[in-house]
Amino acid sequence: MEVTFYEIHEVVIEAIGFNAADSAILKIIGKWYYKFLNSDEENLIIHIPEFKIDTIPRTYDYTRIFSLTYRLINKPELFSFEDTSLFNVFDFDRKKSCFSNQTKSTFDYLKQEGDLIHWTENVIVSKNRFIPVFIKDQIDGSSWSNIYNTFKIFRIIENRGLINHPVLINLKEDLCLSLCSGEPISSEQIIQTLNLNWDTKLFTQEDAIKLEDNLLSQDFTNQISIKYPYHKNIHSYLLNIGNKRLSVVFNNRFYYQNIHEDSILLLPKELNGDETIITDFSEKIKVFYTSHSLSLFTELSEFRSAWQEYEFNKFTTPFPKHWFLFINQSLEKDEWLEMFKSDYPSLSDRPIINSIKRIIDLLYELNWSRSYFEEADNQMFLLPEIKGFKKKKLEKALNSFKSYVLDINSNILFVETKEDNDYSQFKNLIVFDCFNIINLINVFQKNENLQILIPDFLYFNYQPWIKYQLFNYQFDALLNHKRELLDSNYFNFKERFINERSELIRRIKFDIKEYQTLYIVKEGIVEIDDNLTLSDEDIIFRNDEELELSQNSICESIDYDILIETTESALYEFNSRTHVLIQRSTLISCPASQLKIGDFFISINEINSIIDKDSIVNKLSRIPESVLKFQIELGKKVNPYQILENQGIVYKNEKYFNDKYVINDLEYESDMFILPRRKENLRMICEYLGISKIDMNQAWISYYGRKHINEIKEMYKHILNLCIDGQYLSESENPNLIIKVVQFLEEKKEIFQEVEGTNTTDLAKSIVSAIINELSFHQVKENIRI
Repeated sequence: MEVTFYEIHEVVIEAIGFNAADSAILKIIGKWYYKFLNSDEENLIIHIPEFKIDTIPRTYDYTRIFSLTYRLINKPELFSFEDTSLFNVFDFDRKKSCFSNQTKSTFDYLKQEGDLIHWTENVIVSKNRFIPVFIKDQIDGSSWSNIYNTFKIFRIIENRGLINHPVLINLKEDLCLSLCSGEPISSEQIIQTLNLNWDTKLFTQEDAIKLEDNLLSQDFTNQISIKYPYHKNIHSYLLNIGNKRLSVVFNNRFYYQNIHEDSILLLPKELNGDETIITDFSEKIKVFYTSHSLSLFTELSEFRSAWQEYEFNKFTTPFPKHWFLFINQSLEKDEWLEMFKSDYPSLSDRPIINSIKRIIDLLYELNWSRSYFEEADNQMFLLPEIKGFKKKKLEKALNSFKSYVLDINSNILFVETKEDNDYSQFKNLIVFDCFNIINLINVFQKNENLQILIPDFLYFNYQPWIKYQLFNYQFDALLNHKRELLDSNYFNFKERFINERSELIRRIKFDIKEYQTLYIVKEGIVEIDDNLTLSDEDIIFRNDEELELSQNSICESIDYDILIETTESALYEFNSRTHVLIQRSTLISCPASQLKIGDFFISINEINSIIDKDSIVNKLSRIPESVLKFQIELGKKVNPYQILENQGIVYKNEKYFNDKYVINDLEYESDMFILPRRKENLRMICEYLGISKIDMNQAWISYYGRKHINEIKEMYKHILNLCIDGQYLSESENPNLIIKVVQFLEEKKEIFQEVEGTNTTDLAKSIVSAIINELSFHQVKENIRI
């Protein structure tokens, strides 16, 4: 009889001890696995856009038992019992992994009489029931514990009536190879399953070759691999073993970019069984029309073209879309220009800086944020995600913007973009990040009761096709080859895509023309191209895993040598597979073959042998200049206490605050420097002044640890060595690294006993970011294959 997915799923859930309510993700994985096992396909990769560490062992057990159950159910009925045995499950001592005294490990076949089969020790079994039968020569030398562990599955299958005949189990054939990476996953061993753990930090290419040769000599029908953040790199040689190969890849979010055609990419809604799946962004984007000047329209149009001609590195010199968004009147025009030069130093001496100055002046006069936020009524805004190297270019401008908006309207609430935020709890949330493709899809998949706010000057002059990009990005994941083969909804998705695509493009063109008519009269409307390509700048790689996925279809299998010439005329020779660290939104590891002209990189060998650790440690142990001047900067502000009080700062009174922290430049002396004792007060002051969180934490450690300066230096040195020796520089957000740093900081907590609000997790993340920011990178000028 044909056994359905649900029958197998219930067997597995009962075997691993979950109830149905706890197994939503497992059910999704099982459905796709069942479709795959019933197809002619040889390979399937399922990408899960959600990750919790306790899901990994559950998935590991679920897929192994699902594979075994499916294979058992599809085995033919056994009719010949010569040289076979039954396992004596009754007398096996699990704790001692052996049999009781004077008991046998097996019951051997004697004869068959009608529907009854006779075995030794007077064991008689009907052939009209499920009997797991073993080859006598195999079971005598096998792992008894594995067989005993599997009997729980046998009993469930029999009790549910899924098999009603004897089945021969060959312990050397029809095997399943079960792979994981990183830390070993604790799990009971079961028959016909070989569990292997691959650790890229321990094993070499030669180890992979030897292991592959050994595995190819065995009969693996199925393969299962489990990959999850920071433990993803199982060697490709091992992933090709087995006739039916399943890989389950857990990610922290939905991510799609040039992923292999063997993949099923699940959107977040699919995990909840939501049949709508696709988020319609066409009505979600709220363009705020500012009635800006023709001069700004002209300047931004010309600036966009000029910027493209420079061909800047998109990650180290991103288009200043957010930077322009944050310009407000809390600072003077000249201050904004100097801030831009500081954030984009490579542009300071280029002709384009004159265009930037004019745009800053026009945006300053427009002051769009006052027009909008004065009228906002108790709204909550989700801020753009700024992390890693992007913090250097955006944090001061963003903090200035936040302070200005709160000064205008104290009822405004800001929410930071975080992976673990439950956005569904927010009602009427306004997303203030129009161009972060991946983040928008993930946020809206969790809560569609949101709107995206963007002023017209930025929307139309940077990327008016964003609605289409968001629409297309989701459908790309639903219309690939593997979906066509395995997904019954494929043709419904395709029909919807075709029907909605042309109408969406028509509406976008209409909006662009309407906008242009406001500023172009005599010349007429500019012809609009279908500019549907997606800029890499709006696809932000968060970590190594996402970069690995984006390169999956383009990595070459052969080795070759590469000669890299830097803009400083230095030469580096690499093997194509040698890993280097490159700057993206954070520091990411990739093969040298992926380096392109304009990329900023540093080699692993250089980090290990050349960087001056003492110099980095000494610099990190000092209070940054930005914090040393914070009292003088407060002295330049008008009524800083009142603004900070509106944001939640707590002090006895305004006079106390001003006496300590608001000081005229001419009156200031170095012995007047003092930091707030409450960390939360310091955070609000630093945000108000645009001081980065990294500088704030560095100052906090240095100031309140000044009596223990040698311990502070040893602390930084220990964490620096931990990052380098543990190969964590490209995994700055790896939970294992953060946990290790937090544990170390907890041991040093007495250094900060006199202050309030020390958060070791926050300090750990900040210290790791500070270390990475101290590395010196080289820019690729030429990339020559040799």
